[in-house]
Amino acid sequence: MQEHLIQSTKLKVFYDPETDTLSLWNGIPACEASEVGEGLTADYGADGEVVGITLDGAAKLLAPHIWDRATAKGN
Repeated sequence: MQEHLIQSTKLKVFYDPETDTLSLWNGIPACEASEVGEGLTADYGADGEVVGITLDGAAKLLAPHIWDRATAKGN
């Protein structure tokens, strides 16, 4: 099993309600990006490591699951 070292970097979270886009970024500049799944884009740094991700249609995808978990905890 391969282990990965995670640097202590604050993750920046951005949400644009007009486009319903959620972006997570570690602050390292991106050099390129590629779509890795439907509505999911990965941003890569100069060393080829992922430095951020963008999820299109975030509220549509995440809101039902967040609501389900919140109501389950209330019971």
